[in-house]
Amino acid sequence: ALGLQLEVACHVNEEEKMQHLLQAKSIGKNLLADVRATVAEFRVEKDFSLKEALEVLTQGLPDLHAHLAIGMDEALIDARQVEVIFRCVQEALTNIVKHSNASTCDITLSTEERTIVLRIEDNGQNLTPVDPGNGLTGMRERVIKIGGQLDIEALENSFNVTARFPINGGEEVLYAN
Repeated sequence: ALGLQLEVACHVNEEEKMQHLLQAKSIGKNLLADVRATVAEFRVEKDFSLKEALEVLTQGLPDLHAHLAIGMDEALIDARQVEVIFRCVQEALTNIVKHSNASTCDITLSTEERTIVLRIEDNGQNLTPVDPGNGLTGMRERVIKIGGQLDIEALENSFNVTARFPINGGEEVLYAN
């Protein structure tokens, strides 16, 4: 339906075009809401695990041994954070394989005070200054968009990415007695 509205908008006069574009926008908004609801459902299902998804992501990387350590309760992570954490790890691993010549990568997910902390550290060679491209820029934008902070540190023999997020998206959790 979205594609059809956009296609029709390409072939009608200006007045009718706006109606089709507004309809396409509405359809797109509904589709996005459906996708978010589905992701949220996956998140609460007992058989879905961020750890399992990250384990699959870190397996079979060419010439790179990735070690994953999750030292926190996954229930503290909301659905938006799960997606951003997964995408950050995915982008970091892509960068490591493409650019760093690293043989090891440590990925840790933990809490510090009221903050979720994702650390990705490799032992790659950094011989030139880091100029953040689309991948690192996109990673930073995703993290900031959900209220987090991203720090990048390029040392001679390692590259470190640290993302910090408020627990439960910054919302206080109240427990009933």
